[in-house]
Amino acid sequence: HAAYSGAAETILVVGGRGRMGRWFARFFDSQGHRVRLHDRTPDDGEFADAPDLAAGLDGATLVLLSVPLESVGEALAAVVATGFRGTVCDIASLKGHLAADFERARAAGAAVTSIHPMFGPGARTLADRVICLCDCGVPAATDHVAGLFRETAATLVPLSLERHDEIAA
Repeated sequence: HAAYSGAAETILVVGGRGRMGRWFARFFDSQGHRVRLHDRTPDDGEFADAPDLAAGLDGATLVLLSVPLESVGEALAAVVATGFRGTVCDIASLKGHLAADFERARAAGAAVTSIHPMFGPGARTLADRVICLCDCGVPAATDHVAGLFRETAATLVPLSLERHDEIAA
C-alpha cells in the first residue's frame, strides 16, 4: 500500500493479538508507526508488549480498540479513566449500543472516534476495501484517524452511528 507521509505515531492496539488487532498492528507498522500491543493473550514477540494499559498509553498518540463487541465500552472507559489525551478509536462492527459510552468519553474530554473496516483479517491490501468513519462528536479525532488511511487505496465512507448500524444490519 501507499506509504504514510505524516509524522510517525506511537499507536497502542488494545486487543492487538486478535485477528483484526494484529491486522491493524501490521498495517500501522508497515506505514512506519511505532506499534505496541496490550492484550490478555501472552506476548508472542511480534510487537512491543504493554503488560498494563498505563504503560501502553505512555507516549501513545492513538489507541485502537480491537476488542470483542461486548468489551468495547469497558475498554473505552478504562482508557478514558487514565486521562489519556490522544485519539481513541474502536473498530466495532455495531455502534449504536456504544453511543452513551462515546458520549461519556467525549464529556470526559477524550478525543473519541469510531471506524468499521468493511473487510476481515485476511485482507492483503486496502485496494477495493471500505472503511466507514463514524464521527462521535470530536471531528478532529475522526480526521486524525482518517488521515492514517487517506493515502491508501481504501475508500473512506463517513456515516453517522445510526446510519452505520442501519447499513450493517
